[in-house]
Amino acid sequence: MYKAILFIAVILSAQAVFAQTGNTVRIIVQNKDTKENIAEATVSVKDTEISIATDAIGKAEVSNIPDGERIIEVFSPGFDSAELKLTFPLTDTSELTVFLELNNEVGEVTVTSTRTGREIDAEPSRVEAIDEEEIDEKISMRPANVSMVLH
Repeated sequence: MYKAILFIAVILSAQAVFAQTGNTVRIIVQNKDTKENIAEATVSVKDTEISIATDAIGKAEVSNIPDGERIIEVFSPGFDSAELKLTFPLTDTSELTVFLELNNEVGEVTVTSTRTGREIDAEPSRVEAIDEEEIDEKISMRPANVSMVLH
């Protein structure tokens, strides 16, 4: 009899442990101007290790969020970040839409060069020299195809 009661207690306690999965929120991330979904945006819960990227259609499902007031941060390169202040457990479990505003500012870019008295053949690393005529010739190509300049 003792073994049967112990077995039932273990089964019930294991079920209670697996039932505690935390809270879940579903988020759709969209461009504020075009209303297009933003793929690979990062959705994270501040002050936790919880973070996930949106899928190809701009959706993310964040799970195991602890109870209480939490700040959900959404950001993507080229956009301003957004924050949602939510209290868990949520009373409304429908999908939330977050709109990110396009930010065209580019961070600082530094280009440096050096000129030494050594010959290119004597350099220990690969050096590619591109003359002005070749650059003028390649300038009409697509900017994304930088490798064409080096061939």
